[in-house]
Amino acid sequence: MAAEERLKALDYAGVVAQVQEGLELTAKALLDSMAIDYTIARPGGKKEFLHDVSSRLPEALSKLEPMLEEHEKRSTKLEIARLAAMLRMLTGMKDLARFGIPELKLGAGEIFDYYFAEDLTKALLKVSKSISNHFWYNWDRWKL
Repeated sequence: MAAEERLKALDYAGVVAQVQEGLELTAKALLDSMAIDYTIARPGGKKEFLHDVSSRLPEALSKLEPMLEEHEKRSTKLEIARLAAMLRMLTGMKDLARFGIPELKLGAGEIFDYYFAEDLTKALLKVSKSISNHFWYNWDRWKL
């Protein structure tokens, strides 16, 4: 179910999770297209994929800048910064939106109820659409 559908169904915790996943996939597509690794090595040589790939986004900007017109550089830098900020915020929020707070015996739906999360999720959805649209709109033009 898409984030917009979850919002209509008043599933605010689901909106948070969907928005985070959508932005994560947008960032990973950008990194993949530029051959930027977003794995971390674990003991024993095993590699694990990061969910919060915000630390890898400055490298993407460095590789992207030569493809940008001068007037696009600042706005693209801002969109990458906003993508990084949203990923950092939402990666931490995602577990709360999925599992609640077991120590308090509260589920995600109880925490992310109408009073707490309606305006929050609408704002998250609006901002995430704007960020994602910037990258997907320019994807072909940047030849990614």
